[in-house]
Amino acid sequence: MKKEVLQGEVEILRRLNGECFNLKLVAVYETPSTILMVTEYCEGGEMIPYVTKAFNSAGGLRTEDVSRISFQLWSAVDHCARHRVIHRDIKPENIMFCTTKKDSELRLIDFGSGTLDGSEGSSENPQDGTDDVERHHTFAGSAFYISPEMFQRTYTSKTDVWSAAATLYVLVAGYPADQLQKTFNILQSNKAKRLKNLPNMPDNMPDSFYDMLEGALAFRHKSRLDAGQLMKGEFAQFHIHHAEQDNKNGTISIH
Repeated sequence: MKKEVLQGEVEILRRLNGECFNLKLVAVYETPSTILMVTEYCEGGEMIPYVTKAFNSAGGLRTEDVSRISFQLWSAVDHCARHRVIHRDIKPENIMFCTTKKDSELRLIDFGSGTLDGSEGSSENPQDGTDDVERHHTFAGSAFYISPEMFQRTYTSKTDVWSAAATLYVLVAGYPADQLQKTFNILQSNKAKRLKNLPNMPDNMPDSFYDMLEGALAFRHKSRLDAGQLMKGEFAQFHIHHAEQDNKNGTISIH
């Protein structure tokens, strides 16, 4: 990786300060030719093995687990947006878990494709009518998780919202590799009127889950909810209310 890319990633990690479920930078060592970064250790590994284990052992994740992960991911994306950072490559491979426990916190990692508002390849559009007045024009991202506006090379921090929502689809669908292209085509064609009908959607998710995805996968970014709104939404808050109810009932959750 080029040194200037690593320098950009270091700047982003320092700006985010390891808060709100973003990866923590511990130390940086620089030589004339390269940069070495020391970050917190994520013992739990990437999201895909986590999802695979859940499907193999229990047929999928519990609703409260999906809610908790959704809340943490929206928190990370919201923290990025508030600090004028766009990750641009949110996907399961760039989400890790701190421990091997089922209720482990996640970390959003790998900001090598990230950018900052005010950086090269961006422009301002104050007549836009939204809070996200800065447009970016450099293409970045990974297949399936790329937002529609990324293909137009004019996007804001809400491109991360789309990518995070696509990641949450994979979380509940169980990474159906043979169906990802079909799902991608449906989403990119703006014909995903009923998200419940997307391939491999489980039957046990509440309506609030689909409401969340619909808000996050709005085809026009101006109509798309931001991460802060999604973090406060009914589904992302479900695990909190579920835990409170368990406490009232004297239930002890064993993981």
